[in-house]
Amino acid sequence: MSNEKRAPAISVIVPIYNVEVFLRSALDSLLAQTFTDYEVIMVNDGSTDSCPQIMAEYSDRYSNFISIHQENQGLSAARNTGLQHATGEFVSFFDSDDRLAPTFLQELYEACQRSGADIACCNHIRYYPRNGFRCPVLITARSGVYSQKHALNTLLRDMFLHHFAWNKLCRRSIFVDNNITFTQMYFEDIATSPKLFYYTNRVAVVRKWLYYYTKRKGSILGSMNVKKINDYICSFALIRNFLEQRHDYAPYRVSGFFFGIRMMICNWYSVIRIHVLHKNFRGLLKNLNNANRSAAYYMGGKFRVFEGFPVLPYYVTDPVQRVKKEKQRRERPTAKGRIEKRTKQKEI
Repeated sequence: MSNEKRAPAISVIVPIYNVEVFLRSALDSLLAQTFTDYEVIMVNDGSTDSCPQIMAEYSDRYSNFISIHQENQGLSAARNTGLQHATGEFVSFFDSDDRLAPTFLQELYEACQRSGADIACCNHIRYYPRNGFRCPVLITARSGVYSQKHALNTLLRDMFLHHFAWNKLCRRSIFVDNNITFTQMYFEDIATSPKLFYYTNRVAVVRKWLYYYTKRKGSILGSMNVKKINDYICSFALIRNFLEQRHDYAPYRVSGFFFGIRMMICNWYSVIRIHVLHKNFRGLLKNLNNANRSAAYYMGGKFRVFEGFPVLPYYVTDPVQRVKKEKQRRERPTAKGRIEKRTKQKEI
């Protein structure tokens, strides 16, 4: 008999970084799954709290829980590490401060098996730990099986289907066969999920609230800064570039334009909010204009295919940096001051 371990049906990849308050609850929700043919790949991304010890407890106790440790490199790198170690037919990404309904894996897996779909998605509930409030997301796609083009167009609009990596089950071969990894940036899901949908045959949608997303104060959208705003624009640029490189942007042009408009509106709010928080309105109009012009370039007809990571034609800049530069300019000695300083030195 062979001693080789049989590959599980599903690999659940759990990036972990300083979430000791939530981690046990998250891992317990995995243990409570009605579907049992899965492995859990826990990737410690350089946590400085007790997360490594908690991970060790679970990997020592349960044979399908695997602990991997690496230096802090960010969420994308942790997910990519998990993908390298995954062996399941399907993969699912699970954030370590969230929770799963007991039937999450079973319902998504069975949806793929029934329909032959490569990807299955579900609805989610937002959980606010500060007050215990739970808010089901009501706007979602109808249950059913979507063709590749219909699914990708719906995803790009980001209204009924969303770019999140964590409410989906995806056939692992799509990542492997097409060399798809998560880009090191904020909003990496937006830059990655359309690639997966592009290569799928069909997508199954389960309109049930099977994922509980923890809405923390430090979340990406809740703490927008100029880096995140610029990366948000870059994520859209990467989507269009991916489709343009395959000469296949035309069927998705309207959906891309729709997403671009939503992105502009979100960026207007974020830019104004940043200036209000810093109590500094110098450069506000320029930042708003730069955000619009960059988004318009990636939405418009002047777009040109690029290699690697996009270089924005116009950047949103930090109002704090503007203050520092202005202060340095004011403190810089004038020509008259420099002459007086040299005269005094000569006299001495």
